[in-house]
Amino acid sequence: MQTSSRYVRRMIFASAAAVTSVLGFGAHAQSPELEAYAQSKYGFCDAKKIAAVWKKGVGEAKAVIGAKILGNLQDLADADIASTKDTVSCDWDDTGLTFDDAMKLAAYWGRDSIEAKQKAAQMTSELGNKKFLEVMADALGRT
Repeated sequence: MQTSSRYVRRMIFASAAAVTSVLGFGAHAQSPELEAYAQSKYGFCDAKKIAAVWKKGVGEAKAVIGAKILGNLQDLADADIASTKDTVSCDWDDTGLTFDDAMKLAAYWGRDSIEAKQKAAQMTSELGNKKFLEVMADALGRT
């Protein structure tokens, strides 16, 4: 069976529209769930962990976190994140931290910036972004 080029174009457009909707790209306003996620202390590592638990993409996981925030169910999101402590790892880029943050952590821990980045990634892998930021708020100057 040969697939028509028109059908293929429609399928590509529909797929792109679905991705656009989930990720909040394009001319459409961002969903309330994605806006709640974006305004929260949750980060990419948290979304990665929720994605693993729910077997969803990271974009959908951000919406799941946002829905839990809007439903005042952050404790459920936190439990999902904690459940992946030993199964989902995050690297420095997943932490959302800056070089300035790395320097602050290096000074706090008495390490160089590379070791501080490694330790922050390891701790974020265990705790998730939100919990890491809560634990390290003083060291990062975010109290």
